[in-house]
Formats: sequence, structure tokens, C-alpha cells
Amino acid sequence: MTAPGTVSNLHLNSQTGRSLNVGWTASGDDGASGQASLYALSFTDASSGAVIFLKNVIPAASGVGQAVDVKIPYRHPTGTLTLREYDNAGNEGVPATLPVSISLIEGDPYLASLGVHLSLSAGGVGLAY
Repeated sequence: MTAPGTVSNLHLNSQTGRSLNVGWTASGDDGASGQASLYALSFTDASSGAVIFLKNVIPAASGVGQAVDVKIPYRHPTGTLTLREYDNAGNEGVPATLPVSISLIEGDPYLASLGVHLSLSAGGVGLAY
């Protein structure tokens, strides 16, 4: 059996904070021919090396462009997206990878930051009890 091919042109179409739209050109079931059976998209954290599964995608025919929306998990500002391709026999092709990064404030909303203190109230009228 021939292993599936590797998707080509893995790229970032758009990014808004942790939300990414990732695109690529599909490859085949046997090298570049046919249609693969499954793509598995995961994220590998640059600091810890933790691999986090993101999504499975049904492949298009070989040579067709595809895109998918994913969210990078909180507290993982840098890492690598990996797109693995599988054929109908369960063979895995060579994975395609794409480095990604997210600003710290968007990647971890729980970060404490120091700044000018502000009052907790913008005014109002006291209530009688």
C-alpha cells in the first residue's frame, strides 16, 4: 500500500485572537492520487511540548483547496499546528506543520497586569436600607 500524500500550501488565511482559519491544498489517498480518508489537526505547545487535538476534517479530492476554523486553547500563546493525513487503510502520510503565535493577553485572559488604579464605581445614588 502507498501512504497518503502530504497536503501542500498549509497556511493561515486569517487570525482573530485565538481563532484561526487555516487553509491547504488536499492530497490523495495513495500519494497524490485518490482521496484521503481523514485529516487530524492538532496543536503542539512550544513551551511544554503538549500535543492538543483540535479537530478532524473530512478531506476534499486531491488538488482541491480546503479551509477550517479552529481555536487555540487558552494559555498556549506559541506553538505549531500539525495536519496529519490518513488513508482508507489507516496509513499516515508525512504531516504538514505551521507555526502560530497569539498575543499573551488574547492567549491568557487570566494574566494579571499592573496599571493605574481606577475606582470600582462610576457614580450612582446610594440606596436606603
